[in-house]
Amino acid sequence: MRNDIQEKIRADFGEHADKVRELLETQLLTEEYLNSNLIVSGNIDRIIRCIIFLANRNQDELQRYIQSSKQDARDVMFWAEYENLTDAHPKRVRDFSEPFS
Repeated sequence: MRNDIQEKIRADFGEHADKVRELLETQLLTEEYLNSNLIVSGNIDRIIRCIIFLANRNQDELQRYIQSSKQDARDVMFWAEYENLTDAHPKRVRDFSEPFS
């Protein structure tokens, strides 16, 4: 995992950071759908950042968004990066292809 992701996990999950990192690695990096479609294009880091953002320091939510990403990672990216999701023209306000600042 990239340094910015590891730092964000430590900041958000504190003493549970190792467990969270392991969960992300075992659930996402071994997932055939995500590996075949996202790692090649470099989007796996984007998906992980989106999941961490959406989880908002909550391990139950983290697991929920991991499962959602395994169904369709585009949903997780949409939820994390856009606002006004129910409008006809949602607005992109974040770009998690870039490192956490």
